[in-house]
Amino acid sequence: MAYRELSPEEEERYETAYDLIEDLRGSGVVFRLVEGKVRYRPAGLISELGKAELTRCKAEVYELLREEEECGAQWEARLASQSEVDPLPDDEWAEFGELTGDEQVALGRWISQTLEPDPDRRPSSRHTSYHLKHVFERSPGGFYVTDAQFRAAMWLSGFLVRRYPGRRYEDLESRFFYVRPNREGFARKLVEYAGMPEGWAREAMGAHRPLYTS
Repeated sequence: MAYRELSPEEEERYETAYDLIEDLRGSGVVFRLVEGKVRYRPAGLISELGKAELTRCKAEVYELLREEEECGAQWEARLASQSEVDPLPDDEWAEFGELTGDEQVALGRWISQTLEPDPDRRPSSRHTSYHLKHVFERSPGGFYVTDAQFRAAMWLSGFLVRRYPGRRYEDLESRFFYVRPNREGFARKLVEYAGMPEGWAREAMGAHRPLYTS
């Protein structure tokens, strides 16, 4: 919005609009901007009073959502432009060395069979190392690893990490990857561990390359 001095009535409507958006999102309402208009769903989660307030403050709701959308687009572009961090920090390598040899192999095997880079760098494929390490820990055969140990294993598996620009203080040391599920790896697991015929496994996972099982 163009910054100017607001009247008391405008300030009240902006405050109401902000609170409405926050409260309704907390209740599960999703907002979208479509052709210059505010759309929300499911409408059944909004009371009649809430709908009346949305109508009264529709210009302010739209302006707040538009600003948020613009800021989000700038943030996505900034994230996508972050360069990969090539060198493996010494402290991460030292922590990785605290894992046993069998643990190192198991972690590396899980990464190579489960993940692959997303060359398109889609927002949906962006995951923090902290999130991915929890996915590993909850997987069959998974075990506790530190964030640094997981990042080291990713580096050794050929995945180069990126650093958050630091939107908030707690993000300053966060790292993220653009990765997607490795369909070929999942299909291989279905063949090796579940005994599924290879053709079925490839069809189920959308994997079209031949499988090389050990």
